[in-house]
Amino acid sequence: MRIHRIELQAFGPFAGRETVDLEPLNDAGLFLLDGPTGAGKSTVLSAVCFALYGTVPGRRSVDTLASTYAAPGTRPEVLLEVTLGGRRFEILRWPKYLRPRKRRSSDGSQYTEEKAGAQLRELRDGTWTELSVRADEIGQLLGTVLPLDSEQFMHVVMLPQGEFARFLRADSKDKEILLRRLFGTGRFDHVEKDLAARHQLLADAVRQDQQITDRLREEIDEALTDRLGSDWDADRTKDADDQPDDEPATLLDRTQWTDEDWSVLATGAVTRAVESAQQEVESAHHQAAQAREELTRLEKHRAALVAAVSWAERDERHRAASEQTERSRARLEQHRTATPLVRRSQDVERARQRALLAHQTWEQALGALRDDEHVLGWAKETDGAAALEAAGPGEDLARIITGLREVQSQADRAVDALDRHAADDRRALELDDELSTGALQDEELCARIEALSVEIQQLQDRISGLQESAQGLTGTAAGLDQAAETTAQAVSRVTAARRMQELADEVRDAEQSLRSVTDTAQDTRQHWLDLVQRRLDNAAALLAAELVPDQPCPVCGSAEHPDPSGATPPEDTEDDAHHPALDLSSAAQERAHDAWRTAETRREQAQRVLDDLRRQVGQTQVVAAGLSLHEAEEQAAAAQEAQQRAELAASELDRTQSQLRQLEAQLGERRTRQDQEGQARAQLQTRMEHQGEERDRLRRQISAALQGRSSLAELREELIRARGRVQTALAAGEDLTLREATVSTEQASLARDIAASGYTDLDHARAALLDEPLHQELSSAVQAWDQERAALAELARTADVVQGQELLRQGVAVPEAEQIEAARQSALESTEREHAALSAAGGMDALQQQIDQQCGTLQEVGARSADQRARAVEVEELLKLVRGGGENEYSMRLASYVLTGRLEDVAQAATERLLTMTDGRYELVHDDSSTGGARRRGLDLVVRDLYTDTLRPASSLSGGETFMASLALALGLADTVQAEAGGVEMDTLFVDEGFGSLDAQTLEQVMEVLDGLQAGGRTLGLVSHVDRMRQEIPCRLEVTKTRQGSHLTVVLPTGGEDYPGQHAS
Repeated sequence: MRIHRIELQAFGPFAGRETVDLEPLNDAGLFLLDGPTGAGKSTVLSAVCFALYGTVPGRRSVDTLASTYAAPGTRPEVLLEVTLGGRRFEILRWPKYLRPRKRRSSDGSQYTEEKAGAQLRELRDGTWTELSVRADEIGQLLGTVLPLDSEQFMHVVMLPQGEFARFLRADSKDKEILLRRLFGTGRFDHVEKDLAARHQLLADAVRQDQQITDRLREEIDEALTDRLGSDWDADRTKDADDQPDDEPATLLDRTQWTDEDWSVLATGAVTRAVESAQQEVESAHHQAAQAREELTRLEKHRAALVAAVSWAERDERHRAASEQTERSRARLEQHRTATPLVRRSQDVERARQRALLAHQTWEQALGALRDDEHVLGWAKETDGAAALEAAGPGEDLARIITGLREVQSQADRAVDALDRHAADDRRALELDDELSTGALQDEELCARIEALSVEIQQLQDRISGLQESAQGLTGTAAGLDQAAETTAQAVSRVTAARRMQELADEVRDAEQSLRSVTDTAQDTRQHWLDLVQRRLDNAAALLAAELVPDQPCPVCGSAEHPDPSGATPPEDTEDDAHHPALDLSSAAQERAHDAWRTAETRREQAQRVLDDLRRQVGQTQVVAAGLSLHEAEEQAAAAQEAQQRAELAASELDRTQSQLRQLEAQLGERRTRQDQEGQARAQLQTRMEHQGEERDRLRRQISAALQGRSSLAELREELIRARGRVQTALAAGEDLTLREATVSTEQASLARDIAASGYTDLDHARAALLDEPLHQELSSAVQAWDQERAALAELARTADVVQGQELLRQGVAVPEAEQIEAARQSALESTEREHAALSAAGGMDALQQQIDQQCGTLQEVGARSADQRARAVEVEELLKLVRGGGENEYSMRLASYVLTGRLEDVAQAATERLLTMTDGRYELVHDDSSTGGARRRGLDLVVRDLYTDTLRPASSLSGGETFMASLALALGLADTVQAEAGGVEMDTLFVDEGFGSLDAQTLEQVMEVLDGLQAGGRTLGLVSHVDRMRQEIPCRLEVTKTRQGSHLTVVLPTGGEDYPGQHAS
């Protein structure tokens, strides 16, 4: 993390807008945050924390950050420009504040509250891009690049000396409180809780399995006793009585039975019961079948005899109507043969009338032809003239039509000839347009040929210049492949380093998720066990409270209650709709058990996710080659710069060669176009000469064809009308010919049909016709008689009629209704007995399935319980070890053991700096030699004096020595927490107070340590108002205090330049 710029407005003692550019101080590496007491030095540090986390150090509330110096309504805000994880962000954040109302409210208040807010932007490709304006999203995004919470940040980046001096002298209990907050060892406490929960779950599961076993045995005994009687195991008991005297038969006592005994005896008893029920079903089925067969026989005989008698009566009635039906059938036949003859005579009359109308139309069409001069002209050129003159009554119609067809052909030829002249006229107009266009094209071709000559000369000059440039770029593009390979390797290391940071966050989130789902699993397990216990405690009391004298018991059904439970039933609660014991039934327990199993599955999934993330951390460390993200990015940037230089040279060469090829292609294309344009002009001139000759010839031909008319269109309209009259006459003649032939054909056909029908003439046929009502009546009567005959024939072939006729011949009487009813009642009673036997057998089958399932569950639970007992013992031993018992030789809990290791790392890191500050005299050492309670914690620190080779308590150090030890401890703790957080780079650190207690030599040694920090690339800010520090540190961020509020100024050494804050209102 490196801070580049900070802006404050109406924040704490700063009234206006203070803008501080920290880049000069970052370049210096070490600077002093200087100012009088109360000026606002700590406020600057608080502003950094507020921008990053939305909180401030200490007990101060973010609601009190608004400056009392600022004008009313000025929004207090902090803007921080900072680099985190190689990415540059701009964070703007403001707390809630009061501003004056524009209008006075109803309650008289003059101010209204504005909500807190934030904005996050990132610098991408030189442009600030907004990422979010929601505080929660901003916190999540910053958490991915700065994996420290606010408390860790305040101890790692802002080192409060007074607190670490107290930590140095504190006992193990107080040290443990701070170390737990910084290193987050709560997950190890969760490990202990998880083991305890697992042990409890396994113990409870063993007890639960025993309860399930007892319940299953009771349910099996109750089910068999209810269906088979209390002596359902009589056969096995009889076998036990046959045992020798020296082998006692324990089978007589059911409490001594094993799970295997229960399974064998129960399944054997129910199997025998099922076999007995099946035999009863077969017997009842046989009796019911016989009764149903007798009923069916009687019903069939009765139906057959009734059907035969009915058929005989219908047949007699049908025979009586046969004579009248035949007479009606004869009259209908005469009507049928006479009807088409009468209709044909009507058709012949209508055809004769149409022929008369056609002859009139023919005469009119011939008259129109004789008045048309074009038709007469065409007729003189053919044989049609004689046909027109001879047309009249009695003339040969076919000869006249033939002549008219020749006239029509001549008319078609005349119209076609005129159409060809019209096409010639259009062609002449087109030739005029083409000649005009050709003249314009000739002018354009001349201009293009001249322009191509100029372009060819210009292209030749440009090609010569590019050839010279390409010769200079040919050797500058070497080494591009090697640079690209180096860049790819560097980029992969950057990706791996960045992934290492992301995996640190994911591992932390996965650990938190695992802790959460583990707690959920424990809660749901406890809820399930509570349900079971409540049901067992309350069931008997509730049932006893509900017993009513002389009313059946809901469990055993007895109306007598000799000894009910005397326990007091539980009262109803607001959460129970009914009695708790009834609400907490097996279904409620199953739901609670399912919830626990679901939570346990989620816990196992979370554990797998965490294991996978840890494996990814190991793999990613190998790819990153041990480089930090900053180092990997520097290598990648250098490789990319070298590759870009080679790519630039190669790109320039390719561009030049591409341009050269394009210009050469353009030059060839221009020369080709110049030749083509010359050839096109010569062809154009030749074509225009031929077009002029053709136009003059066509105009002469059209003038001759007009025959004095003003236009070809006028002449064509006259020819079309004349040809239409010829076509009309032809159509009338052909229609007349067809209709006269039709009349002759129809008259001859009608005469033949009358002769063939047996009628003397047409009047005889008309006399045979029937009026419509009589025809309908006779047709219906004949049709009904025919349908009855077919129906009787069909009935005669049916099984009932055939069987009935046979029974009548045998003299069998129709069964009486009483006889059939008696047979039906016997069949019904037999069927009811059969259904009862089937129901009993079905109940036995259901009982057998129930017993088989319960026995299988009984054996399964027994096998599972044995495995759970072994696992419970194993988890119990592990739990003792984690709690400091068992084989734990340190007698130390797991969390305390981990904190001891972290404290050793802190002491080692602090000693490296303390040795430099004290000229090699003091070391910080972790001490675990205490006894009693402190022995179990093991979090003591002592000072090793290397001059005397003795161990001293931290309280024996002087004030200056205490400051140096505290500073070394703070720096060591910061390094350890930083490494614990995934190796995040902290390029900006602040150290608060304590330097006034040092002498000159000690101060110099301390400064050497601080210089070592800045030599590692860090920027270190010392918070102090001691004058000696101003002499040692020339670069300062100075806080000045005035009556109008404080101001910030960057002060650089003599010869540099001061950067005062911008005091904008």
